[in-house]
Amino acid sequence: MKFIIMVGLPGSGKGTQATLLAKKLNFQHLSTGEILRREIEQKTELGDLAAQSIHDGNFIPDNVSMEIVQKAIDERRQEVDGFVLDGFPRNIPQAVAFEEYLSKTGGTLLKVIRLDVPVNVATERLLRRGERANRTDDNESVIHKRIDIYYQSTHPLIDFYDQYELLIHVNGENSIEEVNENIFDAVKTVE
Repeated sequence: MKFIIMVGLPGSGKGTQATLLAKKLNFQHLSTGEILRREIEQKTELGDLAAQSIHDGNFIPDNVSMEIVQKAIDERRQEVDGFVLDGFPRNIPQAVAFEEYLSKTGGTLLKVIRLDVPVNVATERLLRRGERANRTDDNESVIHKRIDIYYQSTHPLIDFYDQYELLIHVNGENSIEEVNENIFDAVKTVE
């Protein structure tokens, strides 16, 4: 099974680009955020656990994230050629756990795409999305907290994956189509 990981600030366009890239590659876009929001709507045990964390702008525990990802992969692995992960891993311990999972299952991490977007652009995008989609987690105080957590926990993944020469930087400020074309050009040579 093949994997591509999308990383970047909240609001950098990871979800949009992951969806587009997955369609082009016959991969499945796997968003831990979407899975959790579904679980919350369905009022499952996992949803109850995740609801307060997401509402406060925090991440769910690492073991829960890994469990969610493994379950989603196992449910869909026969239907697709691979997965574009969005929202996972969010920190070094999750990245290490994912490497162990890949080693056990024979999976391959093709590339890690970092969408580079300034904080002010990401913040504006999230505020617009919050208004459009009526998402309570897209308000100014939660956005700032999520950005702080990103720099503390997720940003170290940049160096982590760069050491394996898996990291590709893509300017996320361009049009959706331009960004997608740049990402696709970068990954099609390794696929």
